[in-house]
Amino acid sequence: MSPSGEDALERRIAEWSARAAGTAERYRKLERRLSTLSVTEEGLNGGVRVTVGQNGLVTAMSASDSLVGVRPSEIVRELDAAMRRAQSRLAARVEAVMVEVVGEDTESVAAVVGSFRRAFPERPEGEPPARGRGDGDRDEDDDDFDPTPWRG
Repeated sequence: MSPSGEDALERRIAEWSARAAGTAERYRKLERRLSTLSVTEEGLNGGVRVTVGQNGLVTAMSASDSLVGVRPSEIVRELDAAMRRAQSRLAARVEAVMVEVVGEDTESVAAVVGSFRRAFPERPEGEPPARGRGDGDRDEDDDDFDPTPWRG
């Protein structure tokens, strides 16, 4: 190989190496940014609050004293609905961060965001939360609920 050919090859290798290092740094930055991502939603006029982390798992959940008198089943439904709303907002948040940090890698952005949308689908505004039993009715014994533990 001629000296000029060797120089060109070395330049291409150096350029490739610099691009690879830049890509690796952008993905490290993406990992750092996504690791701190969270979404919080509320229900019952702020009486319940749920935060989910970047993986959709609940990282914080609270219910305020303002819920005195609210049926426990309604509190649970609202906590579930707030969690699902927070989860459904993750895809858009992840997409915004990914486009900002690694926007040129559109295939990766589409794949990751698509997986979030499949895992945590958006629900139309006002759609009632899913009920666990599927019958939409409360338990027959809700009226008899006694929160004090049984003491035998």
